[in-house]
Formats: sequence, C-alpha cells, structure tokens
Amino acid sequence: MGWWPIIAAVLALLAAIYYRATRNLNFFEKRGIPYAKPMILLGSMWEVFLQRLSLAEVAEKLYNMYPESKYVGFFEFDTPILMIRDLDLIKSITVKNFDHFPNHRTAFDPDLEPFLAKNILSLRDERWREVRNMLSPTFTSSKMKSMFVLMRDCAKEYGDYFASLPADQSTLELKDAFTKYTNDVIATCAFGIDVNSMKNPKNTFYVYGREATNFSGRAQSLKFFAARKFPWLCRLFNIRIFKQKIV
Repeated sequence: MGWWPIIAAVLALLAAIYYRATRNLNFFEKRGIPYAKPMILLGSMWEVFLQRLSLAEVAEKLYNMYPESKYVGFFEFDTPILMIRDLDLIKSITVKNFDHFPNHRTAFDPDLEPFLAKNILSLRDERWREVRNMLSPTFTSSKMKSMFVLMRDCAKEYGDYFASLPADQSTLELKDAFTKYTNDVIATCAFGIDVNSMKNPKNTFYVYGREATNFSGRAQSLKFFAARKFPWLCRLFNIRIFKQKIV
C-alpha cells in the first residue's frame, strides 16, 4: 500500500487540529476589539499553563494591556472571553441589565467535580436562582452580626496564642497564620465546628482544605485546565481535581 496514504492521513489530521485550534482566533479582530494575541492551542493564558506567571498576574497583565479601552479580549485556549474594565459598564451589566447576563459558564462536569460545578459561580438559570435565594438570607445584617461574634472569638484565640509564644518563636510566617485564621472562621461560621488550627495545625478540616485549594503544582494545574476544557478526556481517564477522600 505504501506510505503515502498514512502520510496523507497524518497531514489531514494535523490540518484538522490546526483549523480547530485557530478558527476562533480572529474573533476580536473582526469586531474591532483590542485583545491579547494568543498562542495556538494555549490561547492568551499560556503563561499560566506553563507556570511562568500566576493567574492573578496574567489577569493584571491583561487588564493593564489597553488602559484607554473599556474592555479587552483574551482567549482561554480557543474560547474568546471579554474582560470588562469600565466601572460604569460593569455596573450596567451586573445591576441595570442583569436580566440579560444571569448565567455563568458551565465549565465543570458535575459528576466529576461537584464542588466546582455546583458552586453558585458555575450555576445557570433556575438552579442559580434557587441557590442565590437560599444563600441571600445568610448575609443579612443580623446574620453578619452573629458571624462577627464568631470571627472575634477566633481572633481572640489567635491573639492569646501569639501572646503565649516564647521570644525565640515570635517570628511568624504571616500567610500561614492568616490562612489558618481564615480556615477557622469558615469552619465555625459555615460548619459550626471549632478546630483552632494554630494549636492543632494537623486537624483534618485544615489539612484537607489546604490540599483542596492548592493549585501550585504543575499536575494540579493541568488537571484544572483539563477539567475546564476537556471534560470528555477527564471522564475517559477518570481524572479529578479533588481526591475522593477530600470530597
């Protein structure tokens, strides 16, 4: 049969992949919208994917790219996304014309990643309204006052703990300390449990919470991007962002 049919098939496959990866890349240019030039396959977020910059640093970079524009376009892989910069336009979208913008992107498979898929930031239509109405009473002024008391109690425990430290242990890693304080506030306000992560840093609530929110490793970042863009691949190989024990 020869090699030509195989070579032709490979070239056709590569051409199809190239077309699929580049078909949307002129989306903003056709509409006259300023945008960040994307990298084929990885889009404008390639620095996050390759771990050269954090997500927050790339977002700041994109935001400052066109300081005179009310919005700037970028690509998540091949998906065009518009970042709104103008405060009045943001207010118009989120308040005045909110009925036209009620839905969020459905980015995660609820069977594989229920924590992310069922989060209010991922919900759509009536399910979003149901959860929104359920959560709203949590943040009334009376509930906030009740939570303030719990937050103050956590702060007092931390203050007492720091005051009791010997002089040779008075130098602290503040990010670690505030992460533990935040963890304890969530534990007591949302779940009604007292864990005191400064005195007991190996408590399960804190350890699992830290593991679940750690996206610094390359493998974890790849899982996150795969879950957002290629859910079929994650289902095929049973790839999950969160370990089952944490879920």
